[in-house]
Amino acid sequence: QPQSVEEKIMFSVCKSLVFVLVGLLFAVAAEARTPSSAVQEKVGELGFKIGSETEVIPGRLMSERTWVDKRHIIVPGTDDRSYLVRFYQSCQGTKTKRMLPRSNKKAGQITRYDRYAPVHEGSNIAICQIWNIYELEPN
Repeated sequence: QPQSVEEKIMFSVCKSLVFVLVGLLFAVAAEARTPSSAVQEKVGELGFKIGSETEVIPGRLMSERTWVDKRHIIVPGTDDRSYLVRFYQSCQGTKTKRMLPRSNKKAGQITRYDRYAPVHEGSNIAICQIWNIYELEPN
């Protein structure tokens, strides 16, 4: 515990800085989970608006998808909904015809952190890991 007035002031300032830093970290983390305005605009052009984040797309494989950009695709679910899939980083090959599962948690479903390998002319291009999944609502 601080004893002198100077120590009390320094202690108070340090506590305040910690709270500010924690708040900034939460703000950055929240921003990182939100698709950019460019992605939101593109999804809007495709007839959707981005809803809440979810962990799973029920009963689907990556065979049916709509390309948004190198980091985002839209995948239909078996529940008559569509979902925005956001990869951890830019995923080369999201426009290829096939994306093979490399580490899926649940067979026949797409879940957060699953990894896929786009296949182009018979060879794998890269491994693409799912970072976020968002439910889409009709625009």
